Amino acid sequence: MDKKSLGINMNKTLVREMDAGLRLDKWIRNNFSNVTQSFIEKQLRTGKIKVNGEKAKASLRVGKGDEITVIDSSISNKKKQVREAKARVLDRKLAFQIKNSILYIDDNIIVINKPTGLSVQGGTGLTQHIDGLLDELTFNQLERPRLVHRLDKDTSGVMVLGRNRQFSSFLSQLFRDHKIRKAYWAVVKSGPKTNWGTIDLGIKKGIVTNKEKMVPSAEGQKSVTRYRVIQRVGRDVSWLALEPLTGRKHQLRVHCSNLDCPILGDRKYGGKEAFIAGADSYMKKLHLHARAIKIPLEDRKFIEVQAPLPEHMEKTWKFFGFNKEKVANFDDNSN
Repeated sequence: MDKKSLGINMNKTLVREMDAGLRLDKWIRNNFSNVTQSFIEKQLRTGKIKVNGEKAKASLRVGKGDEITVIDSSISNKKKQVREAKARVLDRKLAFQIKNSILYIDDNIIVINKPTGLSVQGGTGLTQHIDGLLDELTFNQLERPRLVHRLDKDTSGVMVLGRNRQFSSFLSQLFRDHKIRKAYWAVVKSGPKTNWGTIDLGIKKGIVTNKEKMVPSAEGQKSVTRYRVIQRVGRDVSWLALEPLTGRKHQLRVHCSNLDCPILGDRKYGGKEAFIAGADSYMKKLHLHARAIKIPLEDRKFIEVQAPLPEHMEKTWKFFGFNKEKVANFDDNSN
């Protein structure tokens, strides 16, 4: 007599790309309803939940393609089925969006225009991210594209992917050596006192009001940003071009905040000062965009790619009358 005839539910599920790296107990909670941690651990101890046919611990990190077998009539997978149906629809939409965001492609590089609000990699509670969509960008190549740098979730703009292992390693080294130039556009409250300059201010992790964030510190990692004011609107807001000469987490956001001109919509580093009272909802989003990137190649050649503004920033440009025509991405004359 088999398990099915005894009324025992056996459910086998393959781990998806977007769930790879999750703890096993977290994966189970995400995919099945009404299960507690103690229940999960009991099921694992007794072998009623297995990974690839073997007993496993709750702390195991699952990988793409792992087969999770659940043998228990009391575990419902209705929540999983609903979530997967919704995820498939969202995945298709994101896959279409990512394919249509390609700004440049050759045998070694893909440059995309990363949408606002989409994380680069997964994490706790994150199921939709760039890393989980890279299979959609394989095209005629055998290898899956690779991430070689990061952008914050709410930062839009140019993002580079390597199309093979060798060139991805080359690109990663260029980023580490700060040989790839990146130009950002931002709208800030008020504005810096001077029209151009360089911010040299160390940054480190800190705790502010019980929350982790990056803070300026002489003991922090060296962090340097070049800035120039492209246009001011009275004393209310300014449009800045920013070029990070180092690549620290939240560097531009911390540096702008330290100049007393937080980036518009940056609640984390600007608080209430980062918002315009009575403004429309689109102005409440982060106004930081990776406008362009310049990648050096052999024989003094380079690739320069720029990304159009996201919708909310286009509306802000129109509202303030900013003219983005004939604005250079990189100003080699600034100090």
